[in-house]
Amino acid sequence: MKKWIILLVILCIGFLAAFIASNVYWNAARDGWHEEEERILSQAENCQSAFEETEGKLTDARQEFADFQENKEVKLQDLNLKLEEVEGQLAKAKDRIKSEHDLAKFNLRLKDSYYKKKLEEKFQEGKESVLPKKPTYAQVMEMTRTVRVAALLPDACTGVAMQCREMWREKGWKVGIASVYFKGLGGHIIIVFDTSDREEVFMDIYESTFKEVTVEENESYTRQNDLPYPGFDDTITAMFIMW
Repeated sequence: MKKWIILLVILCIGFLAAFIASNVYWNAARDGWHEEEERILSQAENCQSAFEETEGKLTDARQEFADFQENKEVKLQDLNLKLEEVEGQLAKAKDRIKSEHDLAKFNLRLKDSYYKKKLEEKFQEGKESVLPKKPTYAQVMEMTRTVRVAALLPDACTGVAMQCREMWREKGWKVGIASVYFKGLGGHIIIVFDTSDREEVFMDIYESTFKEVTVEENESYTRQNDLPYPGFDDTITAMFIMW
């Protein structure tokens, strides 16, 4: 019986020791759990703070990105406006250059036309001052009508024609002599004027003055000019003019 009591006491003491040891263990474990819990809570708080800080930075970054996008659009609009302004200025410059170029071409053509006209006028003046002038038909009739020639022998026509030509040439008129050759006998010298309105006008001595005559080859000189028959075949075979 005592053995069972002793065994029971031992068992109670064992249970009591186990209870005490378990209680000590669980108290120590609870203290460890509390410390771990506090550590975990502290880490969680730190993570929450870090998350909130990161979220703030992310918000700031998003805002910066949005501001950048807005600024980029504004700058892009400004660049487009400046580009349009430059294009407008370039178009105006092109128009101005074209207008100035057209004006320069017009002035050049105007000056060229002016100088050409002046050159032609000066050339004409020089030509008129150097070259003989062409008289009109009326002027030829007037200047020959006032000349009187003494009765000469038929073969004296050369001297008279040369004298009259030199007289009119000294006055600046374009006048020459024409050698008319006949089929039957020799030839004849007459005066020829280069007129401005009737081309060549031929004048011959007749009854102490000058008479307009026609000179057609292969035709009788006297018949086509109503002159007295000379007594030989006066059909014109050739004519040469010397100015």
